[in-house]
Amino acid sequence: MSHGRQNSNFDIGAHLKALRRGKSLTLQQLSKQSGVSISSISKIENGRASASFDTLLNLCHALEVSFETLMGNTAPGASARRAITHRSDVATFETSQYGYEVHAQELASKRMIPLVMEIRNRVIDETTQWSEHPGEEFIYVVSGELDLHTNPYAPARLKAGESAYIDSGMPHAFVSVSKKDAKIISVCLDTATQTATTFVKLRTQS
Repeated sequence: MSHGRQNSNFDIGAHLKALRRGKSLTLQQLSKQSGVSISSISKIENGRASASFDTLLNLCHALEVSFETLMGNTAPGASARRAITHRSDVATFETSQYGYEVHAQELASKRMIPLVMEIRNRVIDETTQWSEHPGEEFIYVVSGELDLHTNPYAPARLKAGESAYIDSGMPHAFVSVSKKDAKIISVCLDTATQTATTFVKLRTQS
């Protein structure tokens, strides 16, 4: 049986607010530490705006919590390192560009963040939100066809069954070029969270 707590009805904003208040941080303080504007944090907390993966990671780093904790997992980390994710355990959130499914939520402390993403974006323009976060990222196209935009490289066309491995600190974005929205598996190694987690452990032990 899976022990994940997360499901598609999880209120990220309410949990973010609880974590912020639990650390006695004001909106201003969290904004300064995360680089996310006060208005954006307030809108996310109150369910009036969605948050991108990058924004959530920045908030995690500022709060010194793992991505799993922000997504509502309070279970202890498993020493045997096995996680089974059933449909009822999948965490979901979305933006206008992408739909996200978060897997392996029952492991509260892990080195990688596995995501299944639906690519809804159809164009790169001034409204495009480019992703840029510490670490590395493996991208595998499950279905459809997309263009992977990375700065400073030229766009790369990827079809189902093809993949890319990138430095995720490099600005990147996805654009579906098939009739149906493309779907990918994205596995992110968040080095900043690992560093923050190690720092917290060392500080606790000292």
